[in-house]
Amino acid sequence: MTLTANGTVSHMGLEGKQFIANDSLFDNGHKYPEMACYCDEPRDNNCPPAGAFNVSACRFGAPAFVTRPHFLGLEPYYPNKIRGLNPTENHNFKMAIEMNTGMPLSISAQLQANALVRRIPGMSLNNQLPDPDTLVPMFWFREEVLVNEEYVNFAKSALSAKFDIPYAFYASIVIGSTLLAVGLWSRKRSRCQISKSKPRDFDPAVTQTFLKKDPR
Repeated sequence: MTLTANGTVSHMGLEGKQFIANDSLFDNGHKYPEMACYCDEPRDNNCPPAGAFNVSACRFGAPAFVTRPHFLGLEPYYPNKIRGLNPTENHNFKMAIEMNTGMPLSISAQLQANALVRRIPGMSLNNQLPDPDTLVPMFWFREEVLVNEEYVNFAKSALSAKFDIPYAFYASIVIGSTLLAVGLWSRKRSRCQISKSKPRDFDPAVTQTFLKKDPR
């Protein structure tokens, strides 16, 4: 699944960026060749259009397909056969993330289950629909997750520390440099005072010469 940025959101005072699924979701090679592996080879009419995912192998061969609600993002071949569809971006997969901490703020995922009904000779039940090849919506559901107040407060604390720590670091550097400069200045000043107060060395030879009597 590829998510693309889709603006900013706010949840309980936390700002985040919202991401939504793009049209590569449920594609099987129609738009993105690298996703062709999601459709069996050879590619026949059992390979649905872009926007629908064949899950028949997971349902014992039943013609079950998964799409987004109201056929959102599905190629028009099947949606044009159904009335009452109203796909909107509210039916898309969404995830909001606080970008500094990476904490998910909200996740909204919704899927629609569909049955592929095709006319089969001798089976009147499958031949009731006017179109011989119809993807019939059965039901869709939504799962939502929102971060609670406890984790919001934790994120706010982490963000506060993130912005306060650099200033505390710079302040500690300034204070340390100031103390070091004061210490060096005090040490130099004390050494100068000691040098000025130290008495001159006593020279016995000079003293003896000064005290020697005149031979006359």
